[in-house]
Amino acid sequence: MKISINQFINRVFAIAIVAAAVGCSNPNVVETPSGLEVEFLRKANGDKFEVGDELEVNLVYVTEDGRKLFDTDERGGSVKIRMTDQDKGLFHEMIQTLTVGDSATCEIVVENLYEETFGRPVPDTIKRGTMLKFNIGIKSALNLNEIIEAQKKVDAVIIDDYLERNNIQAQKDKTGLRYVVTKEGTGEKPNIGDSLVVHYSGRILETGKQFDSSLEKGKPFEFVVGRGVIEGWSRGFTLLNEGSKATLYIPSGMGYGPMGYPRLIPRNAVLIFDVEFIEIKK
Repeated sequence: MKISINQFINRVFAIAIVAAAVGCSNPNVVETPSGLEVEFLRKANGDKFEVGDELEVNLVYVTEDGRKLFDTDERGGSVKIRMTDQDKGLFHEMIQTLTVGDSATCEIVVENLYEETFGRPVPDTIKRGTMLKFNIGIKSALNLNEIIEAQKKVDAVIIDDYLERNNIQAQKDKTGLRYVVTKEGTGEKPNIGDSLVVHYSGRILETGKQFDSSLEKGKPFEFVVGRGVIEGWSRGFTLLNEGSKATLYIPSGMGYGPMGYPRLIPRNAVLIFDVEFIEIKK
């Protein structure tokens, strides 16, 4: 059977379309909103992630020429990544396609990873415009409430061990905060919304390193109970009478929690505050 040149071209075109469609229908490949193609190496159909979840991740990424830049196995094991609503870049888009137990691979342009995700310049040792190949696996995920409850137990052990080793007799509040009154005041206990004038020195329990002190600044600190300060302060000062001096042992969840405070306080740090409750400001 003879066919015209136009029929031949149309058939070739049709075959090309079918081939392209078959290639794009790979069930192991998903495309993110930005067009990033993520190929699943293992699909576990595990739990989805939510903002606040902490992921335990195995991760390897290499340059186009095969130079390894990062490998969790070579750095002592999996890393933890917290999901936030501020996450940016294709790396986080890739993670959002996965569930617990999944593993996948994809390629991300160098600038996107360093400048958009990491928020820093591309290193001079890596050529701009090239691709980085990622292999990633999600080992586990803890939601925020589970993290907080687990950390409460850890903090309690840390505080009680410290108190025992240093032969310190402390009172325990129902919140998990421990405190020692070193001078009993004769004034009233404050309420939420009261303005207080205090002196304080704060340090990290694990290292003993001081990170802040009103005494060194040369003037007392004023604050409103329950407003603009860590929970450990708002709760701790309501346990004290005006005029008291005390030491507060504050669990991390009542301090700066899993995020810490940049350059000063590590994540999940238990804090010690030596405080002087000068007055309730009328």
